[in-house]
Amino acid sequence: MSRRNNNKRLHTVNSNIKNTKNMKQENKQNQNAEKQAVEQSEDQKLIKRAYELSPEWKISQIAKKRFLNLPTDFQNSKGKEICVKEALKSHRDLIPDTTRYWIWLIDETEKLTRVWDFEETCKAANLDPKNVAQHLILEGKMVCNAIRMEGLKAYGSKVRMFVEPLFEDEFHIFGGVKMEAAHE
Repeated sequence: MSRRNNNKRLHTVNSNIKNTKNMKQENKQNQNAEKQAVEQSEDQKLIKRAYELSPEWKISQIAKKRFLNLPTDFQNSKGKEICVKEALKSHRDLIPDTTRYWIWLIDETEKLTRVWDFEETCKAANLDPKNVAQHLILEGKMVCNAIRMEGLKAYGSKVRMFVEPLFEDEFHIFGGVKMEAAHE
């Protein structure tokens, strides 16, 4: 009997060891799965934050989509201007005060023209740097960021399309209000 009891005990000990090993492996797998899930959710938060756009960029994006849906005959500077104004009218929830958008556009234009090779490249192609910058802003935030990082060469030869100004002047943009008054 003692031999039988010893075998039972040995069998019980062995099965307990196996169970313990299996539990440890399961715990490790669960911990790894939880760790991966946390990392993925953190990555998703970062991705979401990285692509979250300001209201001004959203308006520009909406205007660009409208512009691309226009018939080819209307895809010009005047067509872009109309698309921006329509986007501002229909999305007052994003930017209730349209002056804010125009000030932002002027600031972004000036930021782009200060990129290291921007003015030289534009002048070499007989283009006005402000005109080119206005059009590029409507191309999107990723395009503007690429230009800030790599210079105007990041956009390539398509820059030659941007001859006409997108908006005539600041006085016209603000509906007859001088720029100094708009900034105050």
